[in-house]
Amino acid sequence: MSERDRENRETHPYLYAHISAGLAILIYLATALRFARITRLWMDEVLSVWLVRMPGVAQVWQALLKGVEYSPPGYPVLIHWWTEVAGSSDLAMRLPSIAGILVAALAVFVLLRQYLDDAAAVLGLSLMLSGTLYDYALQVRSYALTVACFAVVLVLWDGLHRKPDSRWRVIAIAAAMSLAISMHYYCALYLASLGVIEGLYAVHYRRFRAAVWSSFVVSGLSVAPWLPLAHRIGKFLHSDQGPRYFAAPTPVHFIASIVEVLSVVRIEPVRAICLELVVFILCLLLLDMKPRDPTESRLEREKMRNRSWPLVAIAIGSSLLPVVTFLFALLVSGAYKERYVLPAIIGVVLWICLGMERLPYRQVLCPSFALLAAATMFSNQRIPMAQASLVPQAFAAASQPYPIALAEGLEFLQEMEDPALSSIQKSRIVYLTMPAGYLFPDGINENVVVRWKQIKPGLSVFDADSYLATRRCFYDFDTHKTSDDLTGYLAAHGAVFKSREWVGGGELIEVCPSSSQ
Repeated sequence: MSERDRENRETHPYLYAHISAGLAILIYLATALRFARITRLWMDEVLSVWLVRMPGVAQVWQALLKGVEYSPPGYPVLIHWWTEVAGSSDLAMRLPSIAGILVAALAVFVLLRQYLDDAAAVLGLSLMLSGTLYDYALQVRSYALTVACFAVVLVLWDGLHRKPDSRWRVIAIAAAMSLAISMHYYCALYLASLGVIEGLYAVHYRRFRAAVWSSFVVSGLSVAPWLPLAHRIGKFLHSDQGPRYFAAPTPVHFIASIVEVLSVVRIEPVRAICLELVVFILCLLLLDMKPRDPTESRLEREKMRNRSWPLVAIAIGSSLLPVVTFLFALLVSGAYKERYVLPAIIGVVLWICLGMERLPYRQVLCPSFALLAAATMFSNQRIPMAQASLVPQAFAAASQPYPIALAEGLEFLQEMEDPALSSIQKSRIVYLTMPAGYLFPDGINENVVVRWKQIKPGLSVFDADSYLATRRCFYDFDTHKTSDDLTGYLAAHGAVFKSREWVGGGELIEVCPSSSQ
């Protein structure tokens, strides 16, 4: 750092930037810890939690072989070890994800500070914490940790630009990428983005770095131990891909993922992008205002642009991840969701901060934007399970002590871990599976429930026809949140609906088999 930089960082604008960074981190930790403690688990988290609760690594492996999850064992094993130290509460199991997004944000801060200034670095930090990634910080899922691994790799890669002989960085790159791949198969596609980044670097500086490419190759080879499991999981995945498969690689899902990646503030995605466009236009208008920063000459700005080429390469490579992943899903795997391309958010944040580099008054505007973005973290509207379940309301509305039957696998799994329900209420919840030949438009949720029944025999999962044959009366509760429809099947098979009542957005129906009337 030059003497001039030291002097600049003692001025009020830079102190404002530091204070803004501290406030953004404090807001992130305070709100994330609160929401992680009070928000119930959603379906995907339940799957992770049940794997984490397995007695050991061997049992986790056996469960994965039965198709209960589509990932390698790295994440559940890691969190299993973590819970032995931190406990098994929902908050404890979400803490690694909270830490993961913070690590990713700090990594972006370090990158930006190397090439731009503190003001831009603070803005990048806040955008990383307050956008789409915030939602994944509150989940017992691998995505936050895989983003953290990718961000750390970028910092290590950037360090090789200044210290090309640093062997430990090369080894650390391979280790971090291997860890990410052990938690999710799609992390192997991160290597394509890293390859683009290194390729751009090689062309610009006319330098081939064999050690870096070797670390990428070693990382790719680390998927080998998980290939037998991937082959087995592929068969389950093929059987789960119904006509309305939720993760089908369609143009709509691709566009939705781009919208999520661009949502770098925590408000409704379309509104977030509109706000970003407004800010962008205002920044363009400000470019024509005078004075520009008087402390910078044109020559200095040109030197900065040339010096920041590694940052540009990172932004380009990270931004291309959705395209690479979508093509892979279209041609190979058949599954694509926005959660698979979360590191692309790093690219978006870098582009925003690079654009701000030419903005006059940025030492004040960037920290101000950072605080504005941080303020959106007080809202829980985009958290997957922030809204209360309708099932407790269904119990309150039920006049008879009958079981409550669900045909929505997502809802059934969530209710098994809902703290709002007592153990007695959970014992009254049953899941009814459809007979062969009767297919839901998206059968993945039912398939997952059936597979978990093999591992947890105590789950109240029954064949619908067999359950009707018991001639018991029960309640059918349809939340209307998914396309899974038990009510239509019951009506077609002669069940008598004695009463129907709307509960929130769902419908509670008292059902008795016709032969019992």
